[in-house]
Amino acid sequence: MIKFPYIFTFYSYKGGVGRSMALLNTAYTLAARGRHVLILDMDLEAPGLSDFLNRNQEYSESKNPDPQDIVELLRQVKDAAQQRIPPDQALSKLSPIDHFRQSIDLSKVKAPRIGLKGQLDVLPALMDETYWKRWADLALTGTSKDDLQRMGLILATYLQEQRLVVSPG
Repeated sequence: MIKFPYIFTFYSYKGGVGRSMALLNTAYTLAARGRHVLILDMDLEAPGLSDFLNRNQEYSESKNPDPQDIVELLRQVKDAAQQRIPPDQALSKLSPIDHFRQSIDLSKVKAPRIGLKGQLDVLPALMDETYWKRWADLALTGTSKDDLQRMGLILATYLQEQRLVVSPG
């Protein structure tokens, strides 16, 4: 079994080019075809994706009642990177993925289902009253190149080790 078979990145320097809608269309299509999709809302300066999903009531009723967000995950990853903890050992320092993920209600998917039922989850950027302070406190611009590389390895290892349980329904 392939641990983490595909990673798609939707990236652009410019905003307003349809990146979020392309990502959501791809994610919903893959989930409708039986894939388990995990979206990381990494547009930290303008995290509109999580707000869009919340505004349009896309999250399932059984959503995480007290979620942490991508900023908190990155803070934990950065702490582990700065302590020079090897990626495989850093996993014990990070909260379980269920503390972060929010499931999407796939009953809104209009595409035909082929095979097994998929699932769509998001690691959101929660735009609450503390968001900008938490983001500023993360201080990624002041992080050394070596620490940023370690962060990337830790985050990749963390995601590769996940085994997400499909929600009933």
